[in-house]
Amino acid sequence: MVAALFLTSLRDNGRLAARFCSAPVLRLPVLLLWVAVFGGSLHAPCTTFFYLSVGASQEQVGNISAIISVVSMLTVPLYGHFIDATAGALEAVAAAGFCCALGCAVRAAALSVAWLYAGSLVLGFGAASLLPSVLSHLSSHCAPDEKRKVVAAVAFQTSLLRLDGQSRRCKMLNQYFDRCSLSRLCHDPECTRGTVGKSLYPPTVAVLAAAGASLELQYRVMMGVCPFFCVAGWVALSLRRKRSALAPVPPPPTPTSLAPAPELAPPLKQEVGAAKGGQSGGASWPPVFVATAAAIAATAAARQSGAVLWPLYLRDGFEWGAAQFAGALLAENLASIGALFFLPRVAQHYGAAAVAVGRAFAYLGVLSSLGTAVGSLATHLYAAHATAALLPAAVALASSALLLLPFQGALAPAPGVAADGKERCEAEWPEEGGGVDERAALLRTKATVRVFTE
Repeated sequence: MVAALFLTSLRDNGRLAARFCSAPVLRLPVLLLWVAVFGGSLHAPCTTFFYLSVGASQEQVGNISAIISVVSMLTVPLYGHFIDATAGALEAVAAAGFCCALGCAVRAAALSVAWLYAGSLVLGFGAASLLPSVLSHLSSHCAPDEKRKVVAAVAFQTSLLRLDGQSRRCKMLNQYFDRCSLSRLCHDPECTRGTVGKSLYPPTVAVLAAAGASLELQYRVMMGVCPFFCVAGWVALSLRRKRSALAPVPPPPTPTSLAPAPELAPPLKQEVGAAKGGQSGGASWPPVFVATAAAIAATAAARQSGAVLWPLYLRDGFEWGAAQFAGALLAENLASIGALFFLPRVAQHYGAAAVAVGRAFAYLGVLSSLGTAVGSLATHLYAAHATAALLPAAVALASSALLLLPFQGALAPAPGVAADGKERCEAEWPEEGGGVDERAALLRTKATVRVFTE
């Protein structure tokens, strides 16, 4: 049963990835996201350690992450509003990609903490905003009932790219770890001299190792590789983004030929208002929306806190370096990829709000209990490593499963809303024969629907 579901989800994600690449209006934004995520995953295990090597304190490391979060929180709604106002134009995605490349370049060239602050400010406009911008662009070109699949597919694809980048970095650093003790690896530049010619070494790292480059220089090189991926994707998107080729999508046709999508929302609000005593939901937010928004905010806070504190805790408590932290990220992404196969179907059955609330409680529980669980195994480094990597995923999945049950009746999707989405699209955009027209795809007609539906 589980194997069949796994294979079915794998086929669905493969089809969506192929269709992302086949639709002209979606191809380059998705490719830009892919290369940016892959480039970021190459330096993800050593980012915190690079900050410390530049001279940042633990408090300043937290400030850098806070700057990125605050700026992205302010800019993402602007990007989303622009994408909605221009019906999916690519300017917002291109701007986010450019800021991502520029911020990574400034950060990689940092000579002081001030440079790190400046780079984080630019990254708030780019790296942290790129994924929401691309998702907004995809959502503006997909059928309403397919948005859940699209979000899950993008999350799965980015997790795979992070997995590959972190596995490469983990193997590279373990080559040094096999030759040197952890304490010398962190403090003795001469210890970073290694053997040249290993098949897993990228050419740049092999040359630096042969030249006796310090560990700080290796961190800086890994940080500096990321901008090249972002620049390549941004240049391709900018060259393709010509008004004649990818013009902004015009407003939808009149209701006689295409019913507007917002008509799906009023029945849901009326049902929520009726459940609360017949009050109109026009000026108030439904309780489900408030609970879901609070859960998403709690999840984001927990994840951000863990991203800043967890590598520092492992370094101070167990003297871990980037190699061991890369292994933890590798195992975490493996577990996340497995969870992504099942979350869309769970959300379809119980409601997306239940999944959001369950994951929020899971992340908060991990932050409060994971340190104690790992600390009890401090006498065995690799046992602590396995616990640190697998416990978050286990707690998240268990908490989600337990918390989904009470929400089954309250947060289940309204009957008929998701079920009739495909039939409604087929009725409004009937089959006419012939091939898929690119102009029709830009106008959100049947070609756009086929990108996301069977």
